[in-house]
Amino acid sequence: MGRSKTTHTVILRFLHEVDGDIACDPTTISAMPTQVTEVTEHLPTTADLVVIGGGILGVATALNASRRGLRVVVVERGKRLGGLTTQASAGGYRLQFDTPEEIALLKESIAFWDAFPDQVGDATADLRRTVNGYLWVTRRHDRVPTQQAQVAHQVSMGVDGVEWLNGDDARRRFPYLAEDVAGVRYRAGDGWIDPVRATVALAEGASRHGVLFAFNTAVTGFGIDNGRVTSVITDHGDIACDYAIVAAGPFTGHVLSLAGINLPISPRIRQRLVLPDAPEVPSNAPMTIDEDTGSHWRPEGGGAYVLRPDPTAPSGPPAIDPPASREFYDLLLDPDSEVAVAKHASFWRNVWARGTQHWYVTAGQYSYSPDHMPLLGPTAIPNLGVNGGYSGHGIMASPAGSRIAVATLLGLADNQTNPFRASRDFTQHASEKPTGSGGHVTGIGRGPL
Repeated sequence: MGRSKTTHTVILRFLHEVDGDIACDPTTISAMPTQVTEVTEHLPTTADLVVIGGGILGVATALNASRRGLRVVVVERGKRLGGLTTQASAGGYRLQFDTPEEIALLKESIAFWDAFPDQVGDATADLRRTVNGYLWVTRRHDRVPTQQAQVAHQVSMGVDGVEWLNGDDARRRFPYLAEDVAGVRYRAGDGWIDPVRATVALAEGASRHGVLFAFNTAVTGFGIDNGRVTSVITDHGDIACDYAIVAAGPFTGHVLSLAGINLPISPRIRQRLVLPDAPEVPSNAPMTIDEDTGSHWRPEGGGAYVLRPDPTAPSGPPAIDPPASREFYDLLLDPDSEVAVAKHASFWRNVWARGTQHWYVTAGQYSYSPDHMPLLGPTAIPNLGVNGGYSGHGIMASPAGSRIAVATLLGLADNQTNPFRASRDFTQHASEKPTGSGGHVTGIGRGPL
């Protein structure tokens, strides 16, 4: 996974094309030393709570628990924070969901992002937050009624600022849209954050509350007595604890299975194409999503992120280094591709025609639940919790989701009224797969975008 240049330096692993081949390089995020209390070489033997996983969900969980006065240890099998799914995310957040439970989850999380410096105790904490909106477009006239119904449904549930525009009105506001775009739904208050910066700042905030971090430390089992976890067993030693929460991204299901807990969490590979230099991309554009194909993009620096969930991608075992594909570039940028972003935004044809060797693909695994909503709180072992299965919404919902996971685990909130409880009935969703485009009112709103 590359080499660490200095202690606590956060590293991202990118894929880039060199003379037509894909190679791997570690790229250090400049000026981002991670000021956390590391105890890898001297693992504590006791804790009130052990959090398993050092991505954004794990550190958000640790911050929430430590602010309640718990002694917390975060155990991360990798050498850095946010090294799996977190670093491969586009960092988007939105209120455009279709259930009151998810809307409430996001309202609470966005309020947390609004007050982020105060929440982490650092006036200089910078999320690199961009509020350019979320724009969902369709070129299919038969999908327009569904868009309109979805907007009306969201407004009825208290989503403010969401609107539907016909093709002509949409092109006046967003001139880059193709002539055959038939309708869009848009909310200006949505946007994105830098997920790695958020993770680092959350970890530093947790460290101020006494949280300890152990890197390069793999969980190998649990001590269990009388139906309760008594310790977390690692390759560096055991930690006796009152509670444990698994927030290990794609490894969440695997780690829980070490305690005999089997939850329906399925890792699936997601890729992100990074174009560092693409002047054709409007810097003020929203996250723009083609509802017909699932392909989407947003500006980033002087370039863009381009993404697409693959609805046919099989679930697979969790991976430290999920594979990325050179063909992802062609799939999304070649105008002749059926899912090309040029289908709905013509300037992408110019990006393709110009050509560039300066691009990267990152890959991560999103953890899907059958109903595409997170699993939060206690499992069948009452003091062993879960914080995962967000199905692509983990960055945006991590603050509220982590609060629910901690509060229900500690018995401070009623888990029976928790809509995201791990014990809920998934029967009606058993055969569902992640959606890439969504053909009904709740499809793409709850898919991995």
